[in-house]
Amino acid sequence: MTIAVPPPIIRGRVVNEPVLLLAPLRWYVGGAWFRLRLRMAGARALDGDRAQAVFVWSDLVSCVPLIALAVVHTLSLPSPEAAPFSPTLLLALLWSTAIQCRGAWTAFSLSRWRAALLFVVLPLVYYGFIFGRAMGWFSGR
Repeated sequence: MTIAVPPPIIRGRVVNEPVLLLAPLRWYVGGAWFRLRLRMAGARALDGDRAQAVFVWSDLVSCVPLIALAVVHTLSLPSPEAAPFSPTLLLALLWSTAIQCRGAWTAFSLSRWRAALLFVVLPLVYYGFIFGRAMGWFSGR
């Protein structure tokens, strides 16, 4: 006997993302984007394995707290809508950005101002845009 489980609904919208397909996409596209930013920041002898390791470990800094928060909310709340706003996502992304920049500076020989622009300013502008859109989406505007 099989039990059909309906997809979760958040504020009237069905959430049905293929999460298992997004992880490899994040690995390859995120790693390629990280290597491109390293090249644009002036990395001369770019070791792809080292670049991928810096990207993955810095990305893990934001993933682990978010997974832990999702587990806590799943076990303690009756529905996704009952979850209170938590600054965990924003703090984890900011900390991951700082770790990524520091890792790039430490592991590779980069131009400081270009690295700061590509690894700090660019992600902060992107996250500001995404969070601004998300807040407008959740507030109904």
